[in-house]
Amino acid sequence: MSLAATVAGAVDLAFAAAGDLVADVWVTRQVTSAYDSATGDTTQTEVEYQFTGIVDTIERRGETGSNSLGAAGSEVEQQKQRVFLKPGDADPQQGDELRVGETRYRIAKVVPVMPDGVTVILWELEVES
Repeated sequence: MSLAATVAGAVDLAFAAAGDLVADVWVTRQVTSAYDSATGDTTQTEVEYQFTGIVDTIERRGETGSNSLGAAGSEVEQQKQRVFLKPGDADPQQGDELRVGETRYRIAKVVPVMPDGVTVILWELEVES
């Protein structure tokens, strides 16, 4: 069994174990049509892609004393959401909109997890409200 297949199997097990933390996630992308030389226009359409994902909260802590990384007990400076997606019909892109239930986010960062350097087995996204 290849490394990618082994890690993909572990991801499947983790998603199964996460239970109600797993949700349907929709990624919406604005797509511009080809230029129409007759009218001189392009049109914008929205394309939606469905994924299975898990949402997690990231807390970035402020600087305390000489510890520039922050320390437990320091005030939370910023909160962001991190989302893990299983691969779907499209690759999420920075700037896409992500929807979980009725909550909408903008994708700020996209990191593909590719243990073999080729096959994406998980997408790690950082999203903002």
